[in-house]
Amino acid sequence: MTHYSSLYLASLPSSSSLLFLSALYLFIGFPSSFFPPPSNPLPTPSTPGTRSNPPNLAPTLHCPSPPQVDAVLVKAKQPLMALYLRYRVPPRAGGLRPKQWRQYCWEGFIQDADLLDDTLSITQATLIFASSRMMVANEIEQWGKYETLTFVDFLEALGRLADYKGWPSLADLRAEGHDDALQWRLRVAAGEAPPQPRRASMGGDGVVKTRPLAPKLETLLDYIFRRLIYTPEHPVPFSAAEFVKRMKKKNHELGS
Repeated sequence: MTHYSSLYLASLPSSSSLLFLSALYLFIGFPSSFFPPPSNPLPTPSTPGTRSNPPNLAPTLHCPSPPQVDAVLVKAKQPLMALYLRYRVPPRAGGLRPKQWRQYCWEGFIQDADLLDDTLSITQATLIFASSRMMVANEIEQWGKYETLTFVDFLEALGRLADYKGWPSLADLRAEGHDDALQWRLRVAAGEAPPQPRRASMGGDGVVKTRPLAPKLETLLDYIFRRLIYTPEHPVPFSAAEFVKRMKKKNHELGS
């Protein structure tokens, strides 16, 4: 498995450390140079996509992300933080907003961003959610943490989602005449552009990847940010600042 955030979680000793670093990660940014790599990194499973440990030891299988992925996340830091806070929505049955994403938060985000299609079902999106949780190993005594996504887990999930989608790079899309990822997806939906053919390297665990993650993640984030504030009736020029503003407004409307 691949870990797409810049924190070296495999070297951390306890769930309390993870909780502290998640808060630190959220409020001060992406300290990729603050944490040294583990002195004895755990080996990668010999077969791609398989687990050499039980599911509740999944954090030990997440590895540091390459610098190119870090650069994409750093560039999108403020929009990502605003997005995470906005989708801490209250339970459907009523109640207070969760401090961390629960599964229904993830599903609501996936549906609002119009990411479900012939290649990504709600079942696969749920599996991505489950595979991205890295908080605790004791799912019995600490179930509340086990079933949530911290901000760091959220970045992991986005990386897995980008790898699963396998979309072209923004440079390739522009070379084909599309201004951005949203325009490309809208043209595909309208039949004005051919859909992306599925390759053997696309998909989830167990698939050998042939393209780097960073360009795929950059395209996915470009699409998500644009799609979540897109209104056909009142189109406005996109900017990261406008996206953050709208996410903050919605977050304020949801209350505490």
